[in-house]
Amino acid sequence: MIYTDNKDFYPTPRTLFDRLTEGTRIHGRILEPSAGKGDLVQYIQDRRGHGDPPRIDAIENDPRLVDILTGAGVSVVWDDFLTYETYKEYDFIVMNPPFSNGVAHVLKALEIAENQLSYCEIFAIVNKETIDNAFSTRRQELLCKLESHNASIRYVSGAFSDAERKTDVKVALIHVKFPKDGGGKSIYDKIPFFNANGPSTIAAELETAMSTYVKPTELTERLRDVERLVAEYETAVSLIREAHRTSTAKQSFLSYVSNVNRGRSNSLRYVVQTRKAVDSEDLRNEIDKLRSEYWELILGTDDFRKMLTHEAI
Repeated sequence: MIYTDNKDFYPTPRTLFDRLTEGTRIHGRILEPSAGKGDLVQYIQDRRGHGDPPRIDAIENDPRLVDILTGAGVSVVWDDFLTYETYKEYDFIVMNPPFSNGVAHVLKALEIAENQLSYCEIFAIVNKETIDNAFSTRRQELLCKLESHNASIRYVSGAFSDAERKTDVKVALIHVKFPKDGGGKSIYDKIPFFNANGPSTIAAELETAMSTYVKPTELTERLRDVERLVAEYETAVSLIREAHRTSTAKQSFLSYVSNVNRGRSNSLRYVVQTRKAVDSEDLRNEIDKLRSEYWELILGTDDFRKMLTHEAI
């Protein structure tokens, strides 16, 4: 079904997805920040082969499309990508953002990848004019960032000429890799603690901190027990990330001194024995497990549960 009243709804053709990703195996934890009715999600799932199924988080702001996504079993975690904040670590961000605001969406994806501690790749489809006609400060900022990250940009004509919803717009296919481990900036300070500004503020902060999709109208009073749990969760995640960052620095240093002193003596047995690769997947799994356990605790509080519909729970 095509909702023509949604000016930004242009489902991605499979051929364009194939050109965008060039056969890359999209696996692990994936973010699809402009999910529509789930075409990119389906393409990613179809390509997984015999490996573990990808864990895909979707974002969509059209309630009709959200219904389609959730009905198909897709995990919809937020409604507005530009306000999305999360502690999750994504392996891939695959996106066909609104042509009308592609700049802001790609900049947001770059910000998320930059803030991560682990490897991430971004695949994005944008209007060709976004790249070619950098008339605004935001477009110039995007070009500078893409250049600084050695992004690959390819142009495609007629990409949507045979699509479910046709348009003759020319597109740019963007591919950016963030091959770092341990260089991310903390987002802990970006998430405010609760204050006394009332239920609407608490609802918004709860959603941001826990990275899920809960309608603000379903939280109608101050939830003090939930406040405590969220503060605990934020502190624990901050410590987990710092431990990972420290472990990465240790591994890098020990590897370096081992190479510097190679062949000089056998006195660096400790260095050789303790050189263990830092596993980014361990970081993801630890945070995922913690988030799941805290959601169980929050859903177990009477104050929270009584505010939610069965569907929301």
